[in-house]
Order: sequence, then structure tokens, then C-alpha cells
Amino acid sequence: MKLGDLLKEKMEEFSKEDGNYLPKNSGKFISDMETDDYISSVLKVTSKRMQTTRDGKGFLLLTFEDRSGTMRGVDWWNAELNDERLTQGTVVRVEGKVKLFDTKMQLNIKNSKDAITVLSADEFDPKKFIEITSKDVKAIYEELLKMIDLVRDKYIKMLLEAVFVQDEKFVVRFLDSPAATSVHHAYKGGLIEHTLDVVKLAKSIRDNYPDMDINDDLIIAGALLHDIGKTKEYSLVPSGIERTGSGEMLGHIIMGIQMVDRYAEQIQDFPRALLMEINHIILSHHGEIEWGAPIQPKTIEAMIVHSADNADSKIAQFREITKKTLDDNNTYVQNQWSEYNRYLDRKIKVKGVDASYD
Repeated sequence: MKLGDLLKEKMEEFSKEDGNYLPKNSGKFISDMETDDYISSVLKVTSKRMQTTRDGKGFLLLTFEDRSGTMRGVDWWNAELNDERLTQGTVVRVEGKVKLFDTKMQLNIKNSKDAITVLSADEFDPKKFIEITSKDVKAIYEELLKMIDLVRDKYIKMLLEAVFVQDEKFVVRFLDSPAATSVHHAYKGGLIEHTLDVVKLAKSIRDNYPDMDINDDLIIAGALLHDIGKTKEYSLVPSGIERTGSGEMLGHIIMGIQMVDRYAEQIQDFPRALLMEINHIILSHHGEIEWGAPIQPKTIEAMIVHSADNADSKIAQFREITKKTLDDNNTYVQNQWSEYNRYLDRKIKVKGVDASYD
């Protein structure tokens, strides 16, 4: 199958996806659940822990998840039974009542051995757990190819074409891949969306310094390639996004370097110094050692790509927190603040301008 046919098939797949579609018989999304709702819903177990009350009664504390969010659950009745048969990542149909506990929604599981039913992969719809980008992936990919056309250095252009045009299997994975399991762009198509935004931001930063000696081709290459290792770090499974074994062991930065090295080896006489510059951008794009960068940016091109990557990831988080907060409230609230976000280490002001801050 030719790349054009693969892309056509992939675009048809994306076009069939409806981000607001509620899978049949899957029950409510967590974000739609309200206090005193009695629910029967398909959810994923992301954590479990046996606990004991002061009088010695055991109970099972759970965290449930779907693509809309997470919710705590408590099983007072069959704690030991469910502790034995549930593991992290198990998809279940769970019945119970939603209550407010300690200012947060909590699912109190029904007093029945059948209140939690373990489901196999063919017994639930993956759409309950995998969100899809709302953007036109075909248009994003075509714009990405236009960025490659801007490159003047013949070696860099050959490298980018080898990755994003000639390697059909990679392109298909790249179109599908999320950019994370959470935090930002954690949905199908999130990686290509994030990548193009980083390229555009990096170019705009560069354009603000016309008097500086900056290699435009390196910026485009670094921005396009900085996260390609994520095509191997994450996988889409019926129950959502998971980190692969190689992703756990190496991470996307190291795997990205390995991938770029292999593509460069296929190009005759690819300059070693040029490969070093590109690899440095990939290695340093997280910016700081404490943020997961093996090395800090030491070239202007690496600093620009890091700045663009950091800005896009932060802005995407603001966008997604804003959407979730407004969805949870279902109303326009003047001077609305989100819940504390541990990744941003802050609350954010979601919407509205209040003239009074007394």
C-alpha cells in the first residue's frame, strides 16, 4: 500500500471519530457524573489500596478513570475479593452511587459481589478511554510537509523526507500517536498536533531576532524531530494510552536519538557535525536536568526549540484545564479558578474578569 493510500485510510478513520460520542452501554463519562447519581459505567482501575478503619474494618480504596477524568471509589462490602481480582489497568463495569466526600466526588460501590465486573478487551468500546484530536490531521500533515519544503540544506531535507515521507510505517504511527499519557496532548493525534505547533512557535521566535546568526534549517529539523521517540514510548490500547516496555526503560529522548541516527546512516556522507547539532536539540529539548533533559541547551537553535516546546506544552495544559473546569461547572462563572494542578504547580484563572478582588 502506498503512502497516499495509507494516509487516505487514516484520514477516513479520524473523520469517523466523534469526540462527543458516548459508546453504547458504556454509561456516563466521569465528567458527567453528579452527586447522588446511581451509575453503572465502564471505567478503568488505575490504582487500588486496602485500608483499615479505626475499628479494624477493611475497605478497598480505588481510583477509576476514563478519557474525561478520574474519580475515587470505595468498596466497603467486598474489599478482599476485589483486591485479589483487580489490577492496575483492569477495565470494569462498576455499579454504585456518587457521593460528595471531602469536597470531591466519590463512587460508593454497591453492596453486591456483582457490583464490579471485569471486562475483556472485546466487551467495551475503546472510545470510552481514548480521546481523539479535534483538529484536521490531514491538514496538519500537509502543513508539516510544507515546513520540510522550506529547508535548504540538502542533508537535513533528505533526513526529514526519510522520516516523514518515505517511512510509511513511521508516518502512520506518527499520525496516531499521543504526545503523553497525561498532562498535554494526551490523545490520539496529539503528537503531530504538538509537533507542528512547536515548529511554528520556534519559527516565530527565530523571526523575532533577524539580526542573529541562527540556522533556520536546524530549528525546523529539531522541532520536527524532537519528540519522534514518542511513537515508540507510547501505545494505544483498548483501555487508553500506555507506556511501552522500551518507553519505560529508555524514554522518548534516547529512542529519538537512536531513530535519527539510523535514518542518518542511510544517507550517504551525512555530516557528523550536523547530526551532532540535531541530536543536541533532541537531547536538550526539556531544557533543564530536573525537567528530564540529559543536557541543557547549549546552542541558540536548541534554546529556541526548547522554548517553543515548553510554551506549547504549558499553553496546551491551560487549554485543557480550562475546558475541564468549565465542563465540570457547566456554567459561566465570573473569575473562575481551576483546581490546583500538580504539573503546573498552581491554580489557573479560567474565565471572566472580575473588577473586584477584595
